Amino acid sequence: MEYSLQNVSCQWKHGTDRDFYDRQPIIINSDEELQNYISCSDDGNYPAIDFTKYSMILVCGLALHQVIPDHISLYQFSTGYVLNVNLKPYDLAVVQKWQSAIIVDKLAEETIIELKITEYFYC
Repeated sequence: MEYSLQNVSCQWKHGTDRDFYDRQPIIINSDEELQNYISCSDDGNYPAIDFTKYSMILVCGLALHQVIPDHISLYQFSTGYVLNVNLKPYDLAVVQKWQSAIIVDKLAEETIIELKITEYFYC
């Protein structure tokens, strides 16, 4: 299930440069960890997650043009998981940071997740 901050007074904090360049999925298993990636204004609250049952996978990266994550999905294999992220580009030719998150059944911190990113263009 995709996790969104729409319709709340919260926003994603920009990760460190390492997060954006490494493009490695980040597994979040507690509210304390999640607070490192979300900031809220006006005493706003982000949508709650039951971290006793679920984990959040946060992924971010850099693109050579403005993009938004259009679809994100997770598939389990015997050796770990594959996280597919489809990016939808826009017309601006600038380096753009992007991020997306999904909620999944509880994962261990050491879970191996391979990231596959695809971009598609409209003709």
